[in-house]
Amino acid sequence: MRALEDNDMYEGRIGSLSLGRGLLWFFSLSLASLLFCLWSVFGKVSGEPQTEPVVHITVFTSPDCPECAYVRSSLVPELEQRYGASLTVSYLNVDEEENYDLLEALERQFGDTDNQFPVLFCGETVLGGRQEVSADLEQAIMDCLQRGGCPPVQLERLPEQEGATGEPVYLAYFHKASCQKCGRVERMLSAFERRQPNLSVRRFDISLPENKKLAEAMGRFCELPEDRRLIAPSLFVGQEALVGDDIREARLRSLIEKYQISGAGPIWELVADDTSQAAGGIIQRFQALGILTIMFAGLIDGINPCAFATIVFLISYLAFVGRQRREVLMAGLAFALAVFSTYLAVGLGFFQFIRRLTFMAVISQVIYGLAAALVFILGVVSLYDYVLIRRGHRPSEMKLQLPLFLKRRIHETIRKQSRSGRLALGAFITGAIVSMLELACTGQVYLPTIVFVTGVSGLRTHAFFYLVLYNLLFILPLALVFLVSYMGVTSQQLGAVMEAHIDWVKLILGFFFFLLGVILMYVLLA
Repeated sequence: MRALEDNDMYEGRIGSLSLGRGLLWFFSLSLASLLFCLWSVFGKVSGEPQTEPVVHITVFTSPDCPECAYVRSSLVPELEQRYGASLTVSYLNVDEEENYDLLEALERQFGDTDNQFPVLFCGETVLGGRQEVSADLEQAIMDCLQRGGCPPVQLERLPEQEGATGEPVYLAYFHKASCQKCGRVERMLSAFERRQPNLSVRRFDISLPENKKLAEAMGRFCELPEDRRLIAPSLFVGQEALVGDDIREARLRSLIEKYQISGAGPIWELVADDTSQAAGGIIQRFQALGILTIMFAGLIDGINPCAFATIVFLISYLAFVGRQRREVLMAGLAFALAVFSTYLAVGLGFFQFIRRLTFMAVISQVIYGLAAALVFILGVVSLYDYVLIRRGHRPSEMKLQLPLFLKRRIHETIRKQSRSGRLALGAFITGAIVSMLELACTGQVYLPTIVFVTGVSGLRTHAFFYLVLYNLLFILPLALVFLVSYMGVTSQQLGAVMEAHIDWVKLILGFFFFLLGVILMYVLLA
């Protein structure tokens, strides 16, 4: 009996031991399966570090490119700070020949050629120029991170190319300092010169007057439309031209190859005798627009409320001190002559000052840009004054008018000189002083118009004539006011007419400011 009990106990222990071993094997297999699943899903096993996705960006830049400097010193550092180790950036200088050749090869490989500097490669994305890079680079980085990162772009070297042989091909290239597209075109031409020894490029700065004449003559020779002339960048080969966005690597290569057999002589020599006629063409093209603009500017400035209010006050005061109508007319003529002479002298002085400054290309761009910005602002304020008057506000509440202290000074001058025994002389002195004081208001039209004349070569050569024309039209309303006053119209009636139509004067003045701003921008860009 005891033997049977011992046997049962032994078998129980054996069963318990077998069950424990089975459970141990079960848990071991389960743990191994779990670790295998984790390794399969997350790409690692316990203790192995996980690698973060990295985006590699390659940037082609130029040392003399302001857009490149912005991207390199401002935009990219901000992104590097934001994305940390997930972003790696390398820079290549396109002024080094092998780097520019690499850029062209990569652009052809990605099917996105002739980009402006800087040019960035990020994964499958190619970005060119400051605007495109600023707008789209971060999105390209996020797309790459979602795909697990992007490797560095494969910089495949171009095969060595033999120099092309053939007849000499001469190419004229027009550029200017403020031209963003010219940087890429310059590198493109340098690369073609290296690869094709028979190609000779002559470079012209189109901001110089003599080169503008050459560009116009070449445009006429190649039968370019007038709106396609005097543009930077421009290329001329043989009897053909590429202008602005038309200058692309493939088109330029095709154009040069076209003349490999026949050759192309120096086009600047072919048109040398035509430069005087070309200068006439430039003048004719701008004269029609220029004369109308200047005439309208002078006339609208003459009915400027600032100037008109002064005229009404002068007539009113002359009547108050007992001057006869004939004396008022004589005083008016002397006053108008003084205004004309003073404004003409001021205009000529300002013209010479601006002309000297604009010999420096960068300063000229700043002057035209500031003048355009100023007249756009004046246009907005004039339209604001128009809205104020239409809503029932008084003219004294307008924003665009003489300050109160200048009005008082003008009135004081008129009172003092009108009591002079020599009325004509006093009126002349009054006109000269008042003209200088009113420049704060009337100069808002006059000075931007002078900048316009300075910026157009066809007008600049006849600046004295155009300033005389402007000032004749400026004093025309003044002369008419004195004439109707002589005929019996009172200052109160003149003031009432002006006040009744001041809203329309402001509206016309506002639209003129916008028109002049557009013209100045055209001069700046063209």
